[in-house]
Amino acid sequence: MPLLAISSYLLPGTAPGIGLYSLLSTALLGILFVYMLFGAVAYRKHPILWPIFLILTPLAVILHSVGALWGVVSPVENFEVTEKVTADVIEQANDLDEGALAEHEGTDRLLRESDNEFEEGIFTDDG
Repeated sequence: MPLLAISSYLLPGTAPGIGLYSLLSTALLGILFVYMLFGAVAYRKHPILWPIFLILTPLAVILHSVGALWGVVSPVENFEVTEKVTADVIEQANDLDEGALAEHEGTDRLLRESDNEFEEGIFTDDG
């Protein structure tokens, strides 16, 4: 979209009409909602929460864009990371068998009893 806007400014009369802009903008907005819905499904959020995520999609996109712009305008000068936790500490804290994390493929549930169990917290990733 920005390239279309720039080209229409630099080469007047060569850009398509406003109808194409509207169509492309609507398609891009639709893609945002599809990605958010797929994310809610992938993270197994409860279906009753899906409308909340979909309603908040435009706000999330705007805040993300503002944050990215702020990072360009005022880049970080120092960066710190949190201390890493070893696999054996995670296994012990969650009552997992020794080596369960190493053997985990990443496709099935590791901590929950059922693959069909949903997340009920909006901002949490654990049950």
